[in-house]
Amino acid sequence: MTRGTLILNGVRVVVLDEADRMLDMGFRDEMDFILSRTPEGRQTSMFSATLPDEIVSLAKRHMHEPEKIFVSKDEIAVEDIEQLYHRVDPERKFEALCSIMSQKSVTRALIFCSTKIGADRLVRRLSRTRRDVAVIHGDLTQFQREKALSEFRGGRIRFLVATDVASRGLDIDGVTHVINYDVPNDPLLYFHRIGRTGRAGATGTAVTLVSRREMADLKKIQHLTSVRMTEWQGHINLFSHRNPHNGFG
Repeated sequence: MTRGTLILNGVRVVVLDEADRMLDMGFRDEMDFILSRTPEGRQTSMFSATLPDEIVSLAKRHMHEPEKIFVSKDEIAVEDIEQLYHRVDPERKFEALCSIMSQKSVTRALIFCSTKIGADRLVRRLSRTRRDVAVIHGDLTQFQREKALSEFRGGRIRFLVATDVASRGLDIDGVTHVINYDVPNDPLLYFHRIGRTGRAGATGTAVTLVSRREMADLKKIQHLTSVRMTEWQGHINLFSHRNPHNGFG
């Protein structure tokens, strides 16, 4: 568009999918730039799992008296996913995560962090002792993201640490586990995250590590899910007691 090779004068319909994730990835200026160069008489639709102030502001700038449609049960049907959580002190989360990753049944897992800085920090710590870990978030280049996803799909990487930019739109076979290293403060993000496992008729397991200050966010999630979330009790080695129903063998 800046080179003048793409003219949008003929556009009649604009669809902006995953609008909140686009903003989270830092594309606000680009979105404003593109939308401002489409005809005023176009039809515009925005789709977003969450409704932050930035989305409301974007809609006010580029939409005229839009109709608002709220879907309250988005991806909350997770009957094929076993949901587990474990209360742990913040300083022992890393130890708990390593215990989970050491289990043979955890063959391919997505590990979610709430921030890009946190994801990078976690991967640096994990990479000191293992080579089967990669990271994906909005600050990486397209090439870096595609490389990480390709290695994850191909099995060269068993564990992919991700922010919520990767919690939707990913359809990767064989993800046996989703691990929430951080509890999301938006309950719907939780369901988008764990929906990366238990796909295409397969079963999956979601494990959430919860610190004391994250319990309020976990309770909001529990209020929405139709599947009972099971709590682990006791020792930090989550699997030392071999529960035959926990899906970890």
